[in-house]
Amino acid sequence: FGSRRGKRCIAESDWVVEKRVDESLQPLLVRIVGADVVVDKAGSKHVIYMIIFLTRSSDNCDDCRIERRYSDFLSLHQAFLQRCAGAAKGLSLPPKLLFQNYKAKIIRRRREALQVYLNRVVENLTLRRTPQFVEFCCGKEKKEAAESANGKAYRKAVDCFLRVLSVQSKLLGV
Repeated sequence: FGSRRGKRCIAESDWVVEKRVDESLQPLLVRIVGADVVVDKAGSKHVIYMIIFLTRSSDNCDDCRIERRYSDFLSLHQAFLQRCAGAAKGLSLPPKLLFQNYKAKIIRRRREALQVYLNRVVENLTLRRTPQFVEFCCGKEKKEAAESANGKAYRKAVDCFLRVLSVQSKLLGV
């Protein structure tokens, strides 16, 4: 979705004031900046959503970029409902569709709804700090980093670990 190194990724007007109990935690903004239809090795299609996490001081959007499928969002939502139903009250995902999943209009609407969902999660400090949300945001990258290191692809492993560190530091405010 293109490199935006060294540029501000959002306008100041995009920020919503976050109600925070912990003043050390910076407001966090989530943007889904793209969505691509992908065909896997088995010939099955799915949509990958490109997500960035930004704080007011974010200068490099590529550092905090992850890619997730709708099924990843669904798993996260189900985990929230099972483990922290009170905090997840009012959160809803766009519905799973059986047909027309790959039409541009449907993908755009789902992307917008998933962005609202993620921003509601990061505004809720209870949900933002759950192991389930941290796993959603960093789990695949941690696994990829470990596999790369085990396969002696150290440069790729370092890049993955740096992305994990960047995302986690934004989520947890460290």
